[in-house]
Amino acid sequence: MSTPQRDPSLSNRRVTLPDKPFFYTLDQIASLLQVSEGWLRKQTIYVGRSLDTSRSMISAVNLAEPDETPIWRISEREFIRWLGYHGVKTRQLMKTRRT
Repeated sequence: MSTPQRDPSLSNRRVTLPDKPFFYTLDQIASLLQVSEGWLRKQTIYVGRSLDTSRSMISAVNLAEPDETPIWRISEREFIRWLGYHGVKTRQLMKTRRT
């Protein structure tokens, strides 16, 4: 079994990442899409708790400590992926620069 090698075509690129990753609450996404929060909850996979893994569903992750009340959030990247899967066109929020 061989060790993965670095891709030389990537070594001369610069990537600008957002200052901080953004995580949406379910009510924020429901408001942005103008849908009910109940409908959105039916479209959500709760990572580590849901058995369904359909790509058509949006994944929420728990940001709370293991012994605390769950704080479910959806990453900006996951939100963009899910919108794209459903054919919603978005402006690219994350930018990549080549220098």
